[in-house]
Formats: sequence, C-alpha cells, structure tokens
Amino acid sequence: MKNILYCPHCKNELNQIGNTFKCVNNHSYDISKKGFVNLLLANQHHSDNSGDEKGMILSRVRFLNTGKYDLLRDLITETIKSSLDSSKDNVVCDLGCGEGYYTTYFHNKLKDEFNLSTYGVDLSKQAINECTIRQRQMKLENIKFVIGNLNYLPIQNESVDLIVNSFAKIDENEFLRILRKNGIFLRILPGTKHLLGLKEVLYENVRLNEDKETYIEGFELIDIKESEGNILLNNQEINDLFTMTPYYYKSPKDTSEALMKKEELNTIISFKILVYRKK
Repeated sequence: MKNILYCPHCKNELNQIGNTFKCVNNHSYDISKKGFVNLLLANQHHSDNSGDEKGMILSRVRFLNTGKYDLLRDLITETIKSSLDSSKDNVVCDLGCGEGYYTTYFHNKLKDEFNLSTYGVDLSKQAINECTIRQRQMKLENIKFVIGNLNYLPIQNESVDLIVNSFAKIDENEFLRILRKNGIFLRILPGTKHLLGLKEVLYENVRLNEDKETYIEGFELIDIKESEGNILLNNQEINDLFTMTPYYYKSPKDTSEALMKKEELNTIISFKILVYRKK
C-alpha cells in the first residue's frame, strides 16, 4: 500500500515500523488494536467530543446496512470508476468517511482494476472504529483509516489522485494541497427533493433543498451526476434515518415525536455528485 501520511507535528513523512508510524524526528503514533491510527493533535479538536456522537454513528450503521442508500453507493462507485486511470496505481481519500460504508464498498469493487490505495479520514473515533470493523469483516487490504481533522490533513502534498467528500464540510485549500495536478474531487450533496417525505412530517412549510454554490477556488467543475429514487421505511428505519440527519437536532419536539412513532414512511431520496478537477 502506498503510504501518503505525514506527521501532524512536523509534517515529515511517516514510516510504518511494526504497529507504529514514526517520522525522522521520532514522533510516533501507534496503530490501535482495531487497526486505525490517530493523527489528530490536541489543538485540532473542535470540542471534547470530536466528530459525530455514538448514537448518530450507530444509527447510520444500522440504516446503511439496510441497503436503502445503495443508489448513492453505486453512483459514487461508478463516478470514481469513470474518473480514474486503470493504467497506473491510484490513491483515493474519503475525507469525512463516517462509518466507512461507501469507502469499503468502492475500495472492494475497484481495488484490483485500479490498484487502489484507499484512505478514510474522519474526526470521530467512534466512526473510524466502525470503519475498521467493516474492513475486518470484508477482509480488505490496502485501506487505512485515520482519525484526523479535514482542516489539518496529515497527508503529503500532491499525493492523492481522487478525493471523495460526502455531506461533509470542505477545506478547499487542504484539498488542493494534497491532490496531484489534474486530480479529481467528488463532492456528494443532497438533491433538491432529498428526504421530502421526512420533512413533510416535521415541518408545516416545507422547502426544497437549495443548490450550493458550485464555484470552488482552484477547481474546475467538469461534470454533475444525479440520481433519485423512493424508499419505504419501517419504524426502526425511520428512527435511524432521522437520528443520522441534522433534522434530529433542529426539528420541533412535537413533530419529531410524531415522526418517530410512525410505523411506515415513504420518501424521495435524491443525490448529486459535483465532479471537480484541480486546475
């Protein structure tokens, strides 16, 4: 596996020696028993509980395992496939990888054709722990999960061929720094009608999702991929989907309780992938 990690203290290359990553200045980072490495410095935490909370992560694991978002999983995989060059080795980074559902899937599907080295980075220790559980279950090699902050990526300059970023904040300067010339950045966003059925229960005046500004300094937008479908949810799936979305924290108490009591819900799911190339 191609190593692209660097020391978050001194920014020198990290080399793996046994179960430890070390740099030339002897800063060392142990690989946990679960298989991930923590490259998050104390001053890079946003709070004492960095990243998504445990309940949200576990809800996301349960929900994604139902296959209800496989439409997005397949769209991401096909977009990566059409963006990489199979004649060379490729490094892909999933930045804000969450519990690794999409990361492990596209790596498993594309690893041989594109000789992939895949890295997943997330702020949440709980999420990264779930990534390594999935990695072990699927017996995947050449994939590494890292606890890190997207604003301070512990990744070498111009070492990445393609970045995946799903429903997460971006740092265009960091993304530009780590991408090779003409590298690809996939920004996954909700479509305008995403979760419309869910919102119709929660809010009296429902608004469609607004399209984000597509211009990003240093990148050229070269394509837009879109996909839409309908899913039917049972009560457990409704609760898990609600818990893993921002609506869980900002919806009225009475409508939230009404949603979580529903035995069945039909909703549109809608996704968009903005495909950028580094200029």
